[in-house]
Amino acid sequence: MPKPYRVLIVEDEPLMREYLAASLPRLHPAFVAADAAHDGLAALTLFESERYDLMITDLRMPGMDGLQLIERVRGMGKALPIIILTGYDEFEYARTALHFGVAEYLLKPLNDDALRETLTRLEKTLSQRCKAATLPDDLTPQNIAQFVATCFTDSDKEHTELAERAARYITTHFTEPITQTDVAEALGVTPAYLSSVFHEETGESYTKF
Repeated sequence: MPKPYRVLIVEDEPLMREYLAASLPRLHPAFVAADAAHDGLAALTLFESERYDLMITDLRMPGMDGLQLIERVRGMGKALPIIILTGYDEFEYARTALHFGVAEYLLKPLNDDALRETLTRLEKTLSQRCKAATLPDDLTPQNIAQFVATCFTDSDKEHTELAERAARYITTHFTEPITQTDVAEALGVTPAYLSSVFHEETGESYTKF
């Protein structure tokens, strides 16, 4: 069974944080609450050391609000889908967030049906993310980097970091006649292990690179 997508919950109301954390795996088994933050600053701190596949954030929070958080997250180069939570009187405010590539917005008070439908849509989007990305025939370091960035999942941090390091090594030595063994030795792992991790993370065989 595939590892569940890691979700970061950013919400200043404790009861809402608890509801979301408990509801994610109950409403859709493909998602799990990996971490929760009580405001935007705490969320940014988590992003410095953790990886997530989805963020759910409230808009109205003390200190750094949801819009400021989303802008900072995008500025960090994070392209993960984002769900925003908002009240009926904040619709115009929520529309502004759409300019930052927010995937969905949900109105408070939340209910199971709305959250389940949203998670179902996003699961399809996430599962198709790598399938929709194709490695072009005219390989360049930029094309490889774009493909890997699109296909990496964040559900296994150790494997993802290894695959990213492999991709960086490949792009750095792009003009050299390197082999899978060369890359594996540079990363301190066996060729067989590198191949299995690379395929798990990108859906492509290492040899295609």
